[in-house]
Amino acid sequence: MHKLQEIFANYYTEDIFHSLPVFHQKVANDILRCQSGAFGSTEISCGVCGNQKTAMNGCGNRYCSGCQKSKGAEWAEKQKLKLLPSVNYFMVTFTIPEEARNCFHNNQQECYDDLFRCASQTIIEMLSDKENLGVKNLGFFGVLHTGGRTMNFHPHIHFVVPNGGLSDDLCEWQNGRADKIFDVKVACEIFREKIMAELSAFRTTYPDLDTVQEKGWHVRADAMGSGENLLEYLSRYLFKSVIAESNILSWHDGKVCFQYRKKTSNQLVKMTLTADEFLRRFFYLVLPKGFRKVRHYGFLSARPLKTIPEMVEIISFGIISKKEVTPKKKNESTAIRCEKCNSTKVTMDYTKPSQQKVVQVE
Repeated sequence: MHKLQEIFANYYTEDIFHSLPVFHQKVANDILRCQSGAFGSTEISCGVCGNQKTAMNGCGNRYCSGCQKSKGAEWAEKQKLKLLPSVNYFMVTFTIPEEARNCFHNNQQECYDDLFRCASQTIIEMLSDKENLGVKNLGFFGVLHTGGRTMNFHPHIHFVVPNGGLSDDLCEWQNGRADKIFDVKVACEIFREKIMAELSAFRTTYPDLDTVQEKGWHVRADAMGSGENLLEYLSRYLFKSVIAESNILSWHDGKVCFQYRKKTSNQLVKMTLTADEFLRRFFYLVLPKGFRKVRHYGFLSARPLKTIPEMVEIISFGIISKKEVTPKKKNESTAIRCEKCNSTKVTMDYTKPSQQKVVQVE
């Protein structure tokens, strides 16, 4: 059993089960049944040394920390293949004020959609301004995080934005500055105006929204060089469930102890919560069923005007040699290997579960 699974096995009670919505119950049931045989098994056979091993399948739930361990590195390597040469990347972060968090949590689907829409529109408006980049054919993506370092509710979106774009005729690439993408103060004002217009229907129910018409809704832009370190940073948060397995230290006597890094000093500190509070914070950060927390725009969307190889060709024309722009190859470090001889010549035979059963909490 992995750490989060053991915490659920010890402290997930019937009272908690019946207090949760159906989707949250499914998340808990998946975590409890992970690698127990309830999701089938896989027979792994090596074609070189003949070694065989049977592994119980994981639940695959995105909130199961046991199933998310290897996905972060795989996602980062895949995204690195889309990075453009000689382009400066920025992490642009949009954060909501504390006064708006209650509204967002109680109306997650609509408010998170509004947050993505208003933030992406702000980036496009800022970069299309001639005082900044001055082009409209952009490509970027955003990753929604709902929690802070202490598992508190703290919604924000990190956007991976190249400071460059294509000309109107899609034939020329224009690069921006390496140290600045746009004026964040102006971006804050634009973002605040857009998001407040979207949330106008909620202001009667949530009067705290009236207090953030002239403040909050922060925008931050950090230069991240070629973008590789940024992708690795995001991958650690995107695939860590609500809390990373490595940050869970202990659980006993009805308490759970975990560690996190202080934002001011980057030092590791410990926090201890009651098991009930730990589980409450966990479920508080679970997104609505089927919600897409990663969204792509422009030439990184599903139907781009120009593909990544075409973009590389445009950017590299007359700037760098063909040898330097050879498309990056897929990293082979994530390939399945035999644990005995390290060969990649392995076959996997999947066996489906005989029957799916829901865990009943006693």
